[in-house]
Amino acid sequence: MDYHISKKMDLASIATRLNDQNIDIKVKITILNEIKDSIETMQPVEYSLFLHLFFPVFFSILTQTQPSFISVQPQQKLRNTVLEIIQRIPHTEALQEYVPKLMEILLDLLKNDNEENGSICVKIIVDLHKNNKSILEKYVQSFFDIVKEMYGNIKQTVNNTFGENQQSINSVEGEVSANSNNNLAKSMFSFKILKECPIIIVLLFQLHKDFVPDNVKAFIPLIIEVFIILL
Repeated sequence: MDYHISKKMDLASIATRLNDQNIDIKVKITILNEIKDSIETMQPVEYSLFLHLFFPVFFSILTQTQPSFISVQPQQKLRNTVLEIIQRIPHTEALQEYVPKLMEILLDLLKNDNEENGSICVKIIVDLHKNNKSILEKYVQSFFDIVKEMYGNIKQTVNNTFGENQQSINSVEGEVSANSNNNLAKSMFSFKILKECPIIIVLLFQLHKDFVPDNVKAFIPLIIEVFIILL
């Protein structure tokens, strides 16, 4: 069945199928990929209905399914595709009512998901702050606290990445992967995400100047420690 977004598509029925626990996860991934490929061609007048129908489904997928740390697992593809769709949604006025709840979920994912999803999360977080400064101020410190924790994890991150005697993520999950490259690091122990953080910190300081003094004092020793460890 073609789920390509158009004026004629039955958005409600598609949202219902995505929310149906009896629908195979691979079918849901196919539906989501077609939505992802079509979202940018949607007419502006359709966004309000789309958000109303699909954001509760997206929120449910991101909060009710467990993170996977193996890139080829269907569960990971499901969650990752939802985040890619959200990243492509225009920042229109219709999106604003969903922004606080979305930010709460993104911050939670950044703490608990894998680096592939976490990397998308930080990109969405930046875009949300750029477009919704006034309604997101109360979430700024939460993001800074997460980044501080990432910097504080640097020794373990180095060990996880370069250590010789690390426990396989597959064994932790009770799953077996033929290719170790399919393993995904946790967001909180990811060089990929950590290297994006300095630019984001500067941007948030520019948008929310009241947070600068205390956080600069906290970040400087953490950043120095990172340099010492990596040099």
